[in-house]
Amino acid sequence: MDRTTGQNAGSSGVPGVSGIQMWLALTAALLGWMFDGMEMSIYGVIARPALVDLMPGHTDAEVKWILSLTFALFLWGAAIGGVIFGRLGDKIGRVQTLMLTVLVYAGFTALSAFAHNWQQLAICRFMGALGMGGEWGAGVALIMETWPEKNRPLLAGLVGSAANVGFWIGATLARIIQGIADFQSSWLQSVIRIESMAQSWRWVLLLGIFPAIIAILIRLFVKEPPRWVQSREKKESSSLRELFTHSFRRQTICASLLSTVALLGTWGSFLWLASYVSSITSEPSAPGIVAQWQGYGQIVGGVLGGLVGYWISRRASYAGLCVLAWASVVALYGLHSEFGMSMCLWGIFAGLWVTAFFGWLPLYIPELFPTRIRVTGEGFCYNIGRIIAGFGVLGAGALAGMFGEGAQGFQKGGMVMATIYLFGLIVIHFSPETKGKPLPD
Repeated sequence: MDRTTGQNAGSSGVPGVSGIQMWLALTAALLGWMFDGMEMSIYGVIARPALVDLMPGHTDAEVKWILSLTFALFLWGAAIGGVIFGRLGDKIGRVQTLMLTVLVYAGFTALSAFAHNWQQLAICRFMGALGMGGEWGAGVALIMETWPEKNRPLLAGLVGSAANVGFWIGATLARIIQGIADFQSSWLQSVIRIESMAQSWRWVLLLGIFPAIIAILIRLFVKEPPRWVQSREKKESSSLRELFTHSFRRQTICASLLSTVALLGTWGSFLWLASYVSSITSEPSAPGIVAQWQGYGQIVGGVLGGLVGYWISRRASYAGLCVLAWASVVALYGLHSEFGMSMCLWGIFAGLWVTAFFGWLPLYIPELFPTRIRVTGEGFCYNIGRIIAGFGVLGAGALAGMFGEGAQGFQKGGMVMATIYLFGLIVIHFSPETKGKPLPD
């Protein structure tokens, strides 16, 4: 019997949590985040072909602008969703919130397959992003509050890696579907107007419905962590405004900026790679191939990010990731003007360091806030970066247009946007060091 809580400690070592509940919570959160990664990946691969199909007669510059706008709308939707569902996560619980977020992003991703113009596609991207933005905070809190302190570095890495397993799965499925020759649709052809392989992107987006199955499993089997239950029983209150009080202001600002660097670096430069590849080769499967290779590095990078933060220190590890991510992304664009094996191998290397941030952040951000306001803090800090990153993506689209038509614009724009990682060296200098400190109650 645990003397402080009066609850039996399960085999997990956490009072009130059984071993099976520990594993169910981990599985639910990781699967939710894996499907997030899958959705982001498939859109990165099919975005340009989809917009070209939906915007007949438009110039390359106009397609680039709308492409950057849909990326920005996704990021802004995720930011708003992070705040909304972050508050819900602290009010109605981590599990209930996780279930709702999965349903939202799964439903609107599948619905986007029925878009008849780019405006409908953009709206679906925004609405689906609401759920995706909320899923991160609820899932991370569920894991960190259910498992023992000693496991948190590895678990943070698994969170980062799960999204990138999904990224790899999405790239693989997109490549398979887009590579099927002479695919003939039946009843669905008349419903969503799939007329040729140029519209195979619709089939890819329909894959987004599968995460909804996870929502059902979450609702049936996963329980709320005792930390949250005890906080609610004590009637501990919290508000979004509290993040900017003297007690949490520094943590909120620093965590928001650290997240911004990681998100803007990824969305402003790295995730444009598929569009760059499609502009330098006529091989339709090339963007999916490169995305697959990126995925190998990203899967490893997600795990590595959490572990490096534990092995060294939070601040030193983040600074190292900034330098390595910047150098690898610049080399990926700058050294490759043709599609080939060298580009794929550099995709692995860049993917490793770019994605390590997303194993580092779920280790660090939960350490900055107590239980009663943890999901609110996570949801705000991680996702407010997406608002800034959204404007950065628009800037990347503008840069791509300024630097020239076709491949040259993507190449130079991606390299310039990668400099955001160097800004991270300044931010981390002012951020609190939390290594060796327990998760605050």
